Amino acid sequence: MNDSFSSAKELVNQYFENISDTNKNVAQVVSSWRGILNQINNNRQQDTKRVDIGSQLADHSKIIEFKNGTLFVETDHPTRIQLFQFYKDFILKELKKKYPELKIQNVSFFIGKQKKEVSEGLRDITSEELDKAIEKRTGNFTEEVIEQTKEIPENIKKMFEGFFK
Repeated sequence: MNDSFSSAKELVNQYFENISDTNKNVAQVVSSWRGILNQINNNRQQDTKRVDIGSQLADHSKIIEFKNGTLFVETDHPTRIQLFQFYKDFILKELKKKYPELKIQNVSFFIGKQKKEVSEGLRDITSEELDKAIEKRTGNFTEEVIEQTKEIPENIKKMFEGFFK
């Protein structure tokens, strides 16, 4: 073979030589994340309305970082964080069993940054427009309530005067 060409195997090996063993193992954790979460379904009791929780958690999460023994996992909703917390011990046990060399001590879940979609034609409304919209929805109800609260009957005042002294 010509000296100016390298085989694909050599190129791949050269590329991966520079990656630490920890990073290689974390890459394996990332690739097996779905499989670990899918095991949640196998360990649940059988019921007629069984939801595929592990698959849903996998679809809505991704491993972001591994640092100081903690695996950081991003998800998109607070409810999913609660589910992750519920299954955290199981997930941690499976990670420790499958990747003991990483010495994973904790899994931390957090909500990722929400992407805001900007639609054309939308703009911020002014405070006047907001006031008009509130008035239209409430029918000026808020002002009626304020006026009513100013006139408290005397018998009601007497009942509560001991509480506010």
